[in-house]
Amino acid sequence: MDKTALIVEDDDNYRELLTEFLSDYDFTVSAFSSPLDCIKDNSQCPKGQPCYDIIITDNQMPGMDGIEFLDLLYHGACDIPHKLTVLLSGYLTADIAARAKQLGSLSFSKQNAVHELTQLIESIAA
Repeated sequence: MDKTALIVEDDDNYRELLTEFLSDYDFTVSAFSSPLDCIKDNSQCPKGQPCYDIIITDNQMPGMDGIEFLDLLYHGACDIPHKLTVLLSGYLTADIAARAKQLGSLSFSKQNAVHELTQLIESIAA
């Protein structure tokens, strides 16, 4: 079965790094530079079915932050796999981590993200 991943990250270089990283684990990756572009493109997500196997989003982005984006997804049509959403932040605070946890999302500091994502991906890729 094909594995799919969604990346929403406004930093072009970091988005490309994440795309290559997940592609190395045989994920088909959809990547967007903003939550609003992602929402427009995924407006026909099938009701009651996961649109992606894993969702990774930056927190600080123009127009909508990652917490707002995850909240919108959780309360929208997509069936999001709990514990397979990841909020990334260059400035991860206890408050941001707690808000992500309330949504059932993991939260990683960008400084440690590749290491943390490697462990997560290897646990679900098996």
